[in-house]
Amino acid sequence: MQKPKGSKYSTFFRIMDNQNMSIVIKISFKNLPNEIVDKFDVAPPMWESYQTVEKNFRASVEIRDNAIEIGSIILYSSPHTKQIDVEQEAAKIAIVHLKDMFNFEVDDFNLHDTEMYHQHLEQADFALVEALQENKALKNEIAKIRTKAKDAKIMN
Repeated sequence: MQKPKGSKYSTFFRIMDNQNMSIVIKISFKNLPNEIVDKFDVAPPMWESYQTVEKNFRASVEIRDNAIEIGSIILYSSPHTKQIDVEQEAAKIAIVHLKDMFNFEVDDFNLHDTEMYHQHLEQADFALVEALQENKALKNEIAKIRTKAKDAKIMN
């Protein structure tokens, strides 16, 4: 198997189990907020990352938002020991905020899987509701039969 090359946009790592080894590609989310705001004609996000006194890193991203009075919102990552981790987390938080702002989906492999799982969940929910209704009807029938049996015993 050929070893994949790393890039500034992605990293890779190996997951090993008892039988197989698979390669997982981690994509960089940091460029996606820039691409999103470009599509919606919004000013590019402003990024900052810094080291805390506890020797952790934090990152923030400022997004222009005309819907709020101050005109922008600053989103922060939680502290991490690696700068790349805080930048990725801040980017993911920014993407979620932008999705709420502009009501869009990112077309990726996960989107299609998520849509499929939602469809299956809706079908399962519908089947569960039907089963519960049928269960209730059967319980009512059993209660009627028990009442008739009890009344028949009293009569004898």
